[in-house]
Order: sequence, then C-alpha cells, then structure tokens
Amino acid sequence: MTELMPGEMVLKFKDDQMVSELKSIGGLMSITISADNRKKEMIQVLKDFDKRYGLMLNEETIVEWINRNPQLLIEELEGTELIAGYNCKKAIGRFNSDSLTDIQLFYTDQIDLESPNWFNPYSNITGVLLGYDIEYLGMRMRFRAREVKYTDIDDSVFEVKTPFENVEQDKMDDVCNQLATDFRN
Repeated sequence: MTELMPGEMVLKFKDDQMVSELKSIGGLMSITISADNRKKEMIQVLKDFDKRYGLMLNEETIVEWINRNPQLLIEELEGTELIAGYNCKKAIGRFNSDSLTDIQLFYTDQIDLESPNWFNPYSNITGVLLGYDIEYLGMRMRFRAREVKYTDIDDSVFEVKTPFENVEQDKMDDVCNQLATDFRN
C-alpha cells in the first residue's frame, strides 16, 4: 500500500493564491490544498480512489483545525542551506508532545509571496518553505523543493473544479485516520 502514497508535491502560486497537490502513482489517491491568502480561505480535497471529501476553512476555523494536532514551537537556527537555487534560512520545529521528534524547516524570503503559511502549522514562518517535514496520518513526510519555475499560470488553476462531499473537520479526520490505518495494514 505504501507505493500508493504520494511521492511528489507540486505547488503553484500567483499573486495571493496557492494550490498544492500530492498525487499517488496513477492518481488513485491525492490531496489538493487551495488557499486564497487575500480572502483567508482554504479548501482541502482528499481523493481516495473514487471518493472525494472536501474541507473548507476560513481564517477562524483554520486555527481550530491546526490546534487539533500537537503544537509546534519554531526555533530559528544559525546558517543557511541552498535549496532549488534559493538561500534558505534554517529552523527547527519542536512539538509539545514528547512522542514526536523535532522537524527541520528551510524557508526563503527571496520568493515574493505574502503570508504563505497562514493556513498550516508553520504560520510563524514568514518565508516560503522549500524544505520541511510534516507529521500527518501518523507518518512523517519530508518535502524538499527540486526546482522553482516562473511561468504564466491561468487563474482557473486555483479553482476547485472536482465535485466533492463537503465534510466537517471531524469527518475529514475520520476519513484520514481510516486511510492511514488502511495503509499501515
């Protein structure tokens, strides 16, 4: 089952909008997050084979969603690291839970994107994350940018076109936890 887990994420951004997509081989499973930094709205769509679940959050409800997970204390570190051609500052995230190990964070201020992390656990990081670890569904995932391309992006890329069942946070948690259990078994 682990072969079905997403192995690559693509992040697209333009002005105050971003969309990221993690897809498994063959697109059987995917997670798409579309965020509008100006409106402070985020939609997460989870596709599990033929089922699609969507969680729509705003600036207030995103805080509740983030607070469901162990909290992070972000600590800046000395030095920089070159990732995808960008000089990245280093930080470490320490969880308030002893059962989770620290995570590495690398971010740059060289990409002009305002408030790129308002909707994720790294909201205290002001720059664009080009390297980070995340604990999700009981798994540790590590992301490192390979390249940054500047191309024209049509506004329609940021629209969520796929129909989905609109669910509340508890239901999305249940779906994600069941998916994680299925992958581990």
